[in-house]
Amino acid sequence: MPQEFTLKSLRGLIGKQQQEIAKSMKVSNSYLCQFEGHEDDHRLSSLRAYIEALGGELEIYAKFGEGRQESKYKLSGV
Repeated sequence: MPQEFTLKSLRGLIGKQQQEIAKSMKVSNSYLCQFEGHEDDHRLSSLRAYIEALGGELEIYAKFGEGRQESKYKLSGV
């Protein structure tokens, strides 16, 4: 099972500063602070830009079922 992180804690784990990510995303530090603090509703384009600024790639999966009956599907084009 993958570990769960908030955006801010993920940035800390990767070792990037808020100013560095804001500059890469071409947003203000205050916007990024609000973005990291608003954990439950993000646009995919903004989340993708954030993850790419961290040096990663965003992948989206749909999960159905539990345990042995669990199925995961990687979504493309989103």
